[in-house]
Amino acid sequence: MTYILYYSLAVIPVFLDSKSQKYNYNKILLFISYLFLWFFAAFRYDVGSDYFSYIRMYNKIGSRGISWALSSVRTEPLYAIFNWIIYNVFENHNLVFVLSSTILLSLIFSVIIKNKNKLSVGLSLFLFVTTFYLSMFTFIRLSISAGIIFYSYEYLVNRNPVKYFFLIILAIGFHFTAIVMLPVYFIVDKRLKFFVLKFLFVLIFVAAALMLFTFFVDIIGGFLGYEYAHRVGNIRGGINQLILFSPIFIFIFIFRKRLILYNSKNIIYTQIFWLGSILMLFTLWLGILDRMAVYFQFSIILLIPQIFKVMNNKEKIIFPYLIVLYFLLRFSYSIFGNMSLIPYENIIF
Repeated sequence: MTYILYYSLAVIPVFLDSKSQKYNYNKILLFISYLFLWFFAAFRYDVGSDYFSYIRMYNKIGSRGISWALSSVRTEPLYAIFNWIIYNVFENHNLVFVLSSTILLSLIFSVIIKNKNKLSVGLSLFLFVTTFYLSMFTFIRLSISAGIIFYSYEYLVNRNPVKYFFLIILAIGFHFTAIVMLPVYFIVDKRLKFFVLKFLFVLIFVAAALMLFTFFVDIIGGFLGYEYAHRVGNIRGGINQLILFSPIFIFIFIFRKRLILYNSKNIIYTQIFWLGSILMLFTLWLGILDRMAVYFQFSIILLIPQIFKVMNNKEKIIFPYLIVLYFLLRFSYSIFGNMSLIPYENIIF
């Protein structure tokens, strides 16, 4: 109930914002939405499965130093620096959650606002809240990295390699999995026929790489015994995430052509989404790929709201309700499927 209340308070002002014609009023409503989401995430207590792990990491990095963190490969370099500064300057572990929430939400709101002429800000925020927001309570480093990647989409569209690769390197500094975004600049292509060829190549390459990976894992697991095999089993895939993802794929596939006609940027955004779909497909074999897929899945924050703009009158009878219902169910699944999120506690009250 707490989650529903807070999220309603965060999203409703932005929906009102879309009805307002006064610029200053718009800014106030957006700020209110930002403030609710920020407060809810920044001042949480023992919410998220790795909450105390991040506090332990903060204390170790702060007391033992950045060189220890890097030499022992305990965490990524920029996240180590981030913790070291907080420990030695502010001496307050709560700032890990406050500042990480500030960084991610600022990046998300910035990208959505930049695209507000082509989409509903309220719908975009609704998608972020129901799909990705809860994960930032557990995956702090990954969330910061994903926020930076999301911001870098603009430079894929504008073909600005300097800014794009700078942001990717920055994202890698917070989570090594962001390295998967390095070749994306050379894969996405406004010339669709060339993208299709590159897409097929990526599909074949990923399939071959995963077959080799699972082959060697089975061999090594056989030599090292049950304990190792059990740990390896934790990174093997399953069908749950694929089932959860499939409705989004269907929605975007149905409206793909109209999305591109409506907004030329969607040529790149849809290509990012298709690449992420490859990774989601292969989570059947390797579950940890869903962490890499999140960098691509953020594209739905921009794509799904634009579907509402390209629907015809008949489609508007059913599709908006199906889409909203799906994301509400997904939101419920995220809460009740992760008991570390319940109950919600706050350090202030």
